[in-house]
Order: sequence, then C-alpha cells, then structure tokens
Amino acid sequence: MTNEAKETSQERFNQNDSVDLAKAYKAAPMEFIYTEKDVTLYALGVGVSTNQPDFLKFLFEQSEDFCAVPSFGVIPCLHMFQENASKIPGFKFDGPKILHGEHYLELFKPLPRSGRLTSHFKVADILDKGTGLVKVYNVETFDENGEKVAFNQMLEFTVGAGNFGGKKRSEVVVPVASHSPRNPDAFMEEKTSIDQGTVPCRADSPSCFQMKIIAALYRLAGDTNPLHIDPSFAAKGGLKTPILHGLCTFGHAVRHVMTKFANNDMSLFKAVKVRFAKPVLPGQTLRTEMWKEANRVFFITKVLETNELVISGAYVDLFKTTLFPSKPTSNLKSSIIFKQMVSKYLDANQVYESIPDSRKVDYTLTLPDETFEDLLRGRSDVKMALLSGRLKINQDACPTQMTHLDTVS
Repeated sequence: MTNEAKETSQERFNQNDSVDLAKAYKAAPMEFIYTEKDVTLYALGVGVSTNQPDFLKFLFEQSEDFCAVPSFGVIPCLHMFQENASKIPGFKFDGPKILHGEHYLELFKPLPRSGRLTSHFKVADILDKGTGLVKVYNVETFDENGEKVAFNQMLEFTVGAGNFGGKKRSEVVVPVASHSPRNPDAFMEEKTSIDQGTVPCRADSPSCFQMKIIAALYRLAGDTNPLHIDPSFAAKGGLKTPILHGLCTFGHAVRHVMTKFANNDMSLFKAVKVRFAKPVLPGQTLRTEMWKEANRVFFITKVLETNELVISGAYVDLFKTTLFPSKPTSNLKSSIIFKQMVSKYLDANQVYESIPDSRKVDYTLTLPDETFEDLLRGRSDVKMALLSGRLKINQDACPTQMTHLDTVS
C-alpha cells in the first residue's frame, strides 16, 4: 500500500471515528422557563401587528384567547443548540460558516401560554454533502408533567467541511416535499419591517435603523446568533450585511398558513417542515404561496422584490383546515344580500365571493353568515365584530376604513 493510500485510509478512519464521537455526545437536559411576556415578544418578532383584527390573542395576555404562535416551539431547541453545538466533539465548530439548512417542528399539544419545559438534545446523524457537512440534531421537549410537548429536528450545514467520505443521506431526517404544479390556492405578502425601502441604506440613516427592527426584535425572543446583528461577524461568513434569522422567516410563513387555512386557530397546528434556500434581508417583503392537499398545506416563500426563493420544499400539517368551500352554499342569507349589494352599488368584476385566489385584492373579509347579515342590517357594530374575532380582514386593510357600512332594508 502506498503512503498516499495509507493516508487516505487513515483520514477516513479518523472521520468515521469523529462521526461516532459526535453521535455519542451526551447533553444535559435543559430547562426553559418562559412567561406570557416572552410569548408576546416572539409574536412581535415574527410579524404579528396591531393592524390585524385578532391581534389581542397574540399580544394581550388578558385576552381570553391569548396563545402562543406555534412556531414559538422552536425556541427551546435554539437554546439547546446554543448551549451544545460548540461542545460536540469530532468536528470543528466554525460559527461564521454555519448555516441553518432545514427545520422540522411538531407539536403534540398546544404550547402553554407560560411554563417550565425540559428539553433533551441528541446528535442524530452526520452527513457528507460534498460542499459541506450536515449535523442532524433532534430535540424533544416535555412539560412539567413529563408529557411530550414538541419535537424539533434541526439540520446544521457547515460550509466547506464536506468530502470526508461520510454518508450522504439518512433515514432519520424528516423529508421535505414538493407542491402541486398548479397555481397556488392562496398567497400572503408581508414586509419584514416597517420601512418601505428595498435598497441598501446608510447605516446611520433612520430608515436603515427601521429596517433592522424586526431582526433585532426577533433576536430578543431567543435567537442570539451574532450573524443576524453584528456586521463584522456577518462579514466573516462572506455576507455584506447581517441577514434575517431563518427561523424568523419561518415564523412569518407559519403565520401565513395559519391565517389562510386555519382561521388563526393555533390549536389546529400539528407540524411544519422547511428547507432554507436563501437568506432574507431585513426590510424585504415575503410572499408565501400555498397549496392545500387534504390537511397538509404545501408552501414556498419568496422575496417579492427579487423573486428569489427563500423557503422551499415546505409544508404545514393541520389537524383540520377551515378553508371556505369552493362554491358558496346556496341557502346562506348573506349570499342574497351580497348579490343585492353587487347589483345596486358595486361592480361584480371587482367584488366576488370565493376562495381567496391569486387575483390582487384590496380587502378579504372572513365572517359567519349571521354576522354578515347583522352588519348589513345595522344590528351589529363593525368594531365590535373585529375585536370579537367574528369579522376578519386581510392585513393590507385598515379596520378604520371599514367602520362605515350602508345598511340594507
């Protein structure tokens, strides 16, 4: 055997030994104690706004419907990663070269609005992707009664650390999935900051500061990676500027699906899987396109300004969906009133009753039949219907613009 062959054989032996060493790593269980304040801060970090009709359930702890956005379930996993990733033996931890490749979250029960959770961390596998190395982390999270609350699987990609002779695939990885080739059943667009500009800005300008608000706010929710706040650290990873947290984009996308297909009923959430394709800059607009198949909603997320895909192969599993039926029920009282409105006041080509589709609309109203009739006959107040959650308006609409409705006889 030549010296070169001996060295190659020895390298493979060492790398296989490193894989076994990494997978044998034992992490101590970690407690995660959080309050309603943490839940609210996270909701703000993933884009919940007082502009949306039902904001109280996410931002006001005294609301009887107050709850956590399901994607808050990733935070205990992040704490475990931050505590353990650099301690795993066998492979060098190189922070600026580490990217979040994929993520899977499954909830076994709705997240408590506050509580004490305990998580267990495991290196499930190590993969060789050629251009990089992938570590597969599994994190199981339990409540104070020992009941499983959440399962997270995080795929960490280290750029330039591949080609060590390891396996390329793993049966333990929750797979991504492709959507139908048809046009999306629904979509939602949302800016990641209050700034309306999309071009690079001077670091000392007020608008540039505003563009970074979402990234900084999300960081306070528990994701303290300096890649998303420190320009010098981002530069070490080859980035011109700090990027938005992948899991912040993830949180926005989960909200979009829950808005369109679960009527913002967070108890209907079961699981989500995503692959992070490209980073997002704070201030860019996210567009999530969705395809419903039974209780699974496939989705992708793009940056509207560049049309670049930032989340791919993604889906949310729901216990059930609340999408409108494809054809309005003929015996609804609201259908008769709606037709009278269109014929008397409106252009039928500009107002329609249907499943939300790809047409650009100014307003989308979601409400029960009896609420629609009560509003149009003056028996109910628009503001009260909004606050109670009986009337929902898409986020592009301003509720104050909807507080006057002509009654019908």
